[in-house]
Amino acid sequence: MNKKDKRVGSDPFEDYFSPADDVRDTTGRPEPDEEKKVTWANKGLKPGWRRKTIIVHEETYENLVNCAYWMRENVKDVLQEALDFYLKDKNTKPIPKSKRLSH
Repeated sequence: MNKKDKRVGSDPFEDYFSPADDVRDTTGRPEPDEEKKVTWANKGLKPGWRRKTIIVHEETYENLVNCAYWMRENVKDVLQEALDFYLKDKNTKPIPKSKRLSH
């Protein structure tokens, strides 16, 4: 189809395969949006939650799972409640950035 031949219905695929007017360059990494930064650690989680791997003794883990079962709650919720109770009287002021090793 040439440029002069613009009849309705002359090219049935024109709407599907024609380049869009607002095509963005998608090469390279996308610009991070600080407000909506999504990483593997928070993907699929509600705001304010973070996924983190921790290492605990097997017996402690079994006790946590058993407690969650008998309380009819999620392990996540029981662990959150236990950590909140433990940390309420502790010094939790932020670590200076110059002293941090990693997040």
